[in-house]
Amino acid sequence: MGVSREYAARLEVAVLTMWLMKDFTWVLLIPRLAWPAALLAMTLQLYSMVIDWKTSSDAFNVHALAGLLWIVGNTIWMSSEFLWDPSSSYDKIAKHSVIPWHESPLAGVNEQAYASGLGRAQAVFITALIMLVISYFVVTARGYRSSWSSATPIMNAQDNIKETVRQADPLVWGIMTQEVYMIIYIGPWILKDLFWTCEMFYPALVCSLIVVALMADAFRRFQSYVSLVELTWVMGNTVWLSAELGLQTPRLWPRLVAGGFLLLGCALTTKVYKQAMIDSDRDPCKGTSETIPLISKSCLGACS
Repeated sequence: MGVSREYAARLEVAVLTMWLMKDFTWVLLIPRLAWPAALLAMTLQLYSMVIDWKTSSDAFNVHALAGLLWIVGNTIWMSSEFLWDPSSSYDKIAKHSVIPWHESPLAGVNEQAYASGLGRAQAVFITALIMLVISYFVVTARGYRSSWSSATPIMNAQDNIKETVRQADPLVWGIMTQEVYMIIYIGPWILKDLFWTCEMFYPALVCSLIVVALMADAFRRFQSYVSLVELTWVMGNTVWLSAELGLQTPRLWPRLVAGGFLLLGCALTTKVYKQAMIDSDRDPCKGTSETIPLISKSCLGACS
């Protein structure tokens, strides 16, 4: 399936914005905005994955599917917190919520229902992680270069030209393309959320820092604003994690700081679109057709 570069850039911005808005409205406990954002994030992620599926490598597709499962599990967790759990925002000493506009769970306090919802979210996270682990074993068995550095065979002459250009790019660590490297963070990120749901602060923090390092390195290597936007998203979540599990009592100001990082990420999505348009003008494949395949939602700088 072919889409224009402008359409691909708009889809990229939409996906990133919905991810950020979902977490922004969640950290500030605004469920009436968080649920629509989560639904749009899932829908756009699924659509992006479907139109990328035939033109992306197996490694990228597996990680994209894991990302979709993460959003599903994350939304189940978020909904359970909105509906039944007061612990993340309720100050037991002062006996009131630290969020003035969210005094109590929408469906009333129900620890059993919250635990059940949390268990479902954890099951989705574990499923995604098992899928990734299996794919890593398969990649090891088949050989790194064949699975991680090559896209699915392309059928027409135009795409063969672009595949040749893409394969000419240097591989990260000698084993994976830019598009795979820019989504490889999803494994430790899902593991971070799994630890978070289990209230294991330090393991979750270590996973979060690993993701920060991967995204910072991706930005250093490729100067892609996608990585910079994702970095603000991860920093916001790390502040949120540290406040929720690291502090003995809930506080409002860490949530506001986390929200600030997420809003900054939303503002930077405009840079993603502008960078995609600039890269389109420099695209060595431009002019072969009016449309080009969307190879990667996280690789707008590649010849896709």
